[in-house]
Amino acid sequence: MREAGVNRLSLGVQSAHAAELAGLGRIHDFAAVERAVTAARAAGIASLNLDLMYGLPEQPRERFAASLEAVLELGPDHLSAYCLGLEPGTPLASDVGAGRLPEPDDDTARAQYDLLVERTAEAGLELYEISNFARPDHACRHNLHYWRREDFFALGPSAHGLVGGKRWANPAPLDAWRAAYAPGGTPPPPKAVAVADARFEWVFLRLRLAEGIDPDDYAGVWGEPFAARYGALVDRLLGQGLLEREGSRIRLASGARFVSDAVFTEFALEDAEG
Repeated sequence: MREAGVNRLSLGVQSAHAAELAGLGRIHDFAAVERAVTAARAAGIASLNLDLMYGLPEQPRERFAASLEAVLELGPDHLSAYCLGLEPGTPLASDVGAGRLPEPDDDTARAQYDLLVERTAEAGLELYEISNFARPDHACRHNLHYWRREDFFALGPSAHGLVGGKRWANPAPLDAWRAAYAPGGTPPPPKAVAVADARFEWVFLRLRLAEGIDPDDYAGVWGEPFAARYGALVDRLLGQGLLEREGSRIRLASGARFVSDAVFTEFALEDAEG
């Protein structure tokens, strides 16, 4: 892969604990992660990302801390860490719904996230997006296209694309995807995104980034001053300590990252009313 030009590899670690991996339906163990990291470095992969999960049922802060330390000891150039979301229809959601596992605890997850931010900073990984941390020059350029709402193509099964303000989603089943793109097939047609939806996406995705929103960038894209639409809301959220200003930029306050969805909802309501 390296000889073919691949310079970045992402490995789904999720946890360093066997019981947690089994509960997530993973088939690897942490020893396999260590072998994969060693092989990637030996092959000359220059940028390595590792994925973690937190907020799992019955996952105390201390166990997540141990997973985090184990991952940091591997020396990743980039770390992604996402709080568990219980997806309907998954075995884990069924176990929680049936009472076989407890609901994930928000206070514990918040403590885990605070630890994550603290330890990654100490390890030289800078938070550049709510759930993503990188050494200098190792931020994920691919995902930055999503968070800045720039154009991107959908190539594989279940992939989503956005080009020229139009979005499409590829079929998830492999056979359906192959049929759609085979000669004589019918690829999914791109559909225009409603202006209010597109504007909200632009705002909330950029608020996920540590760089936040530049009002001049907003005006250049949407043809109106940022303050004209969101000024009163921003002032209120600044007063509540949920947003902060750095120069002209507006961004999430550090204490609001874990409850960012509540902040984004405020912007969604503003667009719906406007």
